[in-house]
Amino acid sequence: MIFRVSLIFVYILVSIGMIFYTKSNLSDILAFEFLVIFNLILNDKLSPKWYQEKLIYISSPFIYSFFIQFAVWFFFFFFDIYSQKLIHVLLVTFLLELILIVLLRNYQFSKVNSYNRNIKFSQELLNFNESDPLFIENKLFVDRFRTFQNIDLNLIQRRESNRYFVFDIDLINNWFNINDRFLFYYNKIENGGFLSVRIKTREQHLNELGLGYKRFKVVLIHDFLAKIPFFDKFINRVTLGKRKLISDIEFKGRCYYNGFNFLFSITQGNEKICFLQKSRTICKNPKPSFYLITKLNRVSINGQIIKIAKVRSMYPYSEFLQKEIYESNQLDSTGKFNNDPRITFYGKFIRKYWIDELPQLFELMSGKIKLVGIRAMSEHFFSLYSEEYRKLYYKVKPGIISPIFDENCSFEEIEQIEKKYLEEYNNSPLYTDFKYFLITLSSIIKGTRSK
Repeated sequence: MIFRVSLIFVYILVSIGMIFYTKSNLSDILAFEFLVIFNLILNDKLSPKWYQEKLIYISSPFIYSFFIQFAVWFFFFFFDIYSQKLIHVLLVTFLLELILIVLLRNYQFSKVNSYNRNIKFSQELLNFNESDPLFIENKLFVDRFRTFQNIDLNLIQRRESNRYFVFDIDLINNWFNINDRFLFYYNKIENGGFLSVRIKTREQHLNELGLGYKRFKVVLIHDFLAKIPFFDKFINRVTLGKRKLISDIEFKGRCYYNGFNFLFSITQGNEKICFLQKSRTICKNPKPSFYLITKLNRVSINGQIIKIAKVRSMYPYSEFLQKEIYESNQLDSTGKFNNDPRITFYGKFIRKYWIDELPQLFELMSGKIKLVGIRAMSEHFFSLYSEEYRKLYYKVKPGIISPIFDENCSFEEIEQIEKKYLEEYNNSPLYTDFKYFLITLSSIIKGTRSK
């Protein structure tokens, strides 16, 4: 009903526009009204097939309608019955119809209903009949769940509420708003409770596609266009949030960001079933990094936390895994994480030629940082340094060009070199920065590059 009323309102609005703005003659107005009524009957435009879900299928009657209208206009245009204005009116009407379809389609599949219909609670999952196809499909998961950390299934089954263990049978890749849905489960599940979700990781998805045009199209849309502000929302609306590319790192980062610990996963075909536990607080960062140009929290002079812009070289939500990556991988000889899995397939190239640092030129012009100096560090990485070093660091603005270019230094040696720079800078700021700038320039000429 809402759609029909809205569609008729669109036609009335366009008709009024033809009278007052385009100054169309009477024959054009009557022709437009005739084409509208004719195509409403011919293409059944008043009853879109919402169950199809895909935009191309729902909008197909409107696409056919436009081509029919265009053909009629083109035929009679030569007989000087319709003016050229009419084709512009038909095109505007078609675009308004598409916008209306997209908006109401998303309304039809409201997120709350979508969440609830995909939930399987503990009683449903753990009391399957062994001939049930869903039980057979997830038997490996259930067996793993039975043995994981000696969890007492009987205790779970005796719970009066369904708020201790939730299993979402929909792929995370098809969640319209991933963080909203995680928040929905976070509020629904008891503290210490469990959430199980299904995901087809980026690696699994691309492996399934193989090489060729389909792979190129998916990577272009989801790895690049979907990482641009406004484009991401447009793509999400058009696709209804389906078939997102989500790397394993992004998924785990989102888990930690939304208050869940990642425990384990098992692979079934080209998908993974992941087991999470609600055991932490939700991150307070209101705008986690996602786009190609991202802003990250960094420690600055006097202990202030500032935003530093960078070209993305890591998967989204990587910053929330820094502590876990440090504990599992430790640091290499250059003071960076060993075999850091958070770096994207193009990230090493970006870092090698300092492309990721280019947006910091705007931070330099705004006065947040200076040209030469120790690069602004994340809070976790900064916490690895000694107390004496941190006191010196608080006295100096961070910079773009770092005084460290020997990639064979250990972390302890890096701390000593940076400490020496800070002490020299406090005694003679201009001379120290000029000296280290020349050292850095010499290193660049010799071919030294960042990892």
